[in-house]
Amino acid sequence: EIDFLGSSMEFAADNDSTSGGFSCLPADFDSLLDIFDQLLDSPLFPEDKIETVRGQMLAEIAARNDDAGGVADRESARAYFGVEDPRVRRQEVATVNAIQREDLLVFHRVSYGSRRALITVYGDFAESEVLNRLEDYFGAWLVQSAKPVEVPINVPASYRQVFLLDRDD
Repeated sequence: EIDFLGSSMEFAADNDSTSGGFSCLPADFDSLLDIFDQLLDSPLFPEDKIETVRGQMLAEIAARNDDAGGVADRESARAYFGVEDPRVRRQEVATVNAIQREDLLVFHRVSYGSRRALITVYGDFAESEVLNRLEDYFGAWLVQSAKPVEVPINVPASYRQVFLLDRDD
């Protein structure tokens, strides 16, 4: 439907934020806002898409030691901060394989919502109409129950060490 309208929509997430947006003609704003709201508020997480992403993640894990510089960066950060620090978490085969659709639904329910959300609109539109539409969609947006993840701001005391990483191949 998005392609049919000549529009685009995207969502992205990184370690500390998630973003989403769409681009459309003014006449299609309500249609795209409806789709955006559905994806934002009630994602389906279809099993076939989960398996596609799982396969991509497993391929990334299998290839993560192919670049010596990447290995050095990753492992030096883990040695510096400690393997339990959230800044150096990494995906493992067992954890990726353990993720189920229900896990994603629960994570979405407690982690996504209005807390610290920012909505930006730009383009050719009547301000009052767009504000009313946004209020219709997001005015009663639930605040999620999970607290924000606390990322440590302290770094280990300065020290000098040498770490050697041995590759099996």
